[in-house]
This record gives sequence, C-alpha cells and structure tokens, in this order.
Amino acid sequence: MLNLEGNICGEPYGSDTTSAPRELLEGLRNAGVDLIQMANSCTINNGLIGLTSTLQTIRAAGLEPVGAFASESEFQQSKGYTITEAQGVKVAFVAFTKGLGGRGLPAGNDNLVNILYEDYASTYDKIDRTRITSVLKAVEAEKPDITIALLHWGSEYNDDISDTQKSIVNLMKKQGVDVIIGTHPHVVQNAAWLTGANGNTTFIVYSLGNFINAQSSRDNVIGAILDVYFDKTTQPDGSVSIAIRDPKLHCVISQYEAGYKNIRVIPYSQYTDELGAAHGEFTLSCEYIESMLRSTIDEEFLTLD
Repeated sequence: MLNLEGNICGEPYGSDTTSAPRELLEGLRNAGVDLIQMANSCTINNGLIGLTSTLQTIRAAGLEPVGAFASESEFQQSKGYTITEAQGVKVAFVAFTKGLGGRGLPAGNDNLVNILYEDYASTYDKIDRTRITSVLKAVEAEKPDITIALLHWGSEYNDDISDTQKSIVNLMKKQGVDVIIGTHPHVVQNAAWLTGANGNTTFIVYSLGNFINAQSSRDNVIGAILDVYFDKTTQPDGSVSIAIRDPKLHCVISQYEAGYKNIRVIPYSQYTDELGAAHGEFTLSCEYIESMLRSTIDEEFLTLD
C-alpha cells in the first residue's frame, strides 16, 4: 500500500495542479500495489469531482482506496474501513488525515474523508475521538487478525512528535490497532514498539517520508518502505495467535535530473555518490544519507540493504 497525495483526472482546483494521469495507477499496480491511502491533505485539491473521479479510477485499475468515499451511502456501507485477506491473514485497514490542506468538505458531505482533526491552529488539538472510535469499533466487530491504521499527520518537514500525535496513538492503542503507519511530514521519522493499556503490542512508524517526489530538499528525497511480517498460528483447540515480526524500513531515493526531469525511485542499496553528484537540485552523498537515517531511525528498524 501507499499514500497518494493528489487526484487522478479531474480539473485542477484553484492554484493546485495535483492531478495525475491514469497511467500512474497502471504503474503502481504493476509494481505490486494493492491499496491506496486517500485520506490526506490533498484529497480534495480538485474538489469533490476530483475525489470521486479518483476513487472510480483507482477501482477501475483493480486497486482499492482507503479512507475516502465517493458518497455518504458508500461510507455507511463500508463503515469507514477496508478488509482484505492475504495468505489466510485477515487484515483491516483504516486511514485518517489531519485535515484537507485548509479546505473543508461541503455541507452534507462530512463523512467522505476520515479526519483526525482540522488543520487550523484554533482547532489543531480538537481530535475527533468520536469518529476514530466509531470506525475502530466497527473494525473490531469484524474480528480481523491485524488492524493497520494509515495516518496522515504531524508537521511537514519536521521530525518532532507532537502531543496531538501522542494522544491519537494512545487512543488507537486502546482500540487494539496493531500497526500505525504515518505520512505527511515528507521526511522520515522514527519507528517504535508500543504497549497498550491492555498489554497489547503496537508497532508504529511515525513517517515514511516520501516514496517518489520532486521536492527540492535533500531530506525530502530520502524515504522508506516498510516491510513487516504477520505470523498467524492456529492451535489444536482452535485458538489463534498473531505475531508482528521483523519490521524493517528500507531506504529509497527519489532521483531526478536538472529541471526535475526523469524522476525515478532508486533503492539505497543501488545508490552511488555518482548518482548523488548528478542529482538535479543538489549533491546527495551516501555519507549524508546514512548519517541522516541513522540519526533519525533506531538501528533495529533500519536496513540499508
């Protein structure tokens, strides 16, 4: 799964031009992507028509959007989450965003995007606990083996964890969320094992940074892919246990040439100082990349292979 910040088709709304061609989804599907997080600050950059067009196009490409809905009835039917199954493991996905980039949903469309809290200073700490709890209780009724929360949150270009984020994490731990995956800061942040009030274990990565992008800072082109295993064991008496095993963050670099041309993703294991010297807007050495990653992510979660 990945987070898609923008729309597919639809005319750009206002000064935003975050509308991508349909071919993007074909590339994602061919790369092995199944789920698209659509609860983020760019969800309605092209208005509601951009949102509904994007959701339709994602599904037509054989992918599944998470966290945003084409209509009130679609939200009510889905109850705000997505269930999938892989190799006998039933996984529930929920996605929430810290707001919609300063935009609000039109009246009567309050449920089209799962929102954690509004992204205005005056309401920054007013977490929508009712919405979060309602969606997670509906998930609990499905009895999934694993619940994964995809959260678009935090502050852009900042690796500090806010009190608001900590409050959201505490709420989700209590609701039995097993894995929390963060986006929005555009820089990588740390990962951790957390223990809930009921003794349950939650794994969190606060931000994966960017996967592919054309931003103009060295830290913005350094991202990570989370790789994690879920072991499901069924005992002779029928009881089931699930273990979260070996979470690793694999570094990737967004590489582009002068004028932001030929944008592509390169695994760090294949990156060289020669590539870094040819980067379009700055020089990016392997020494810098490794130093930044090691100062941000705990060694047990980081792999440079």
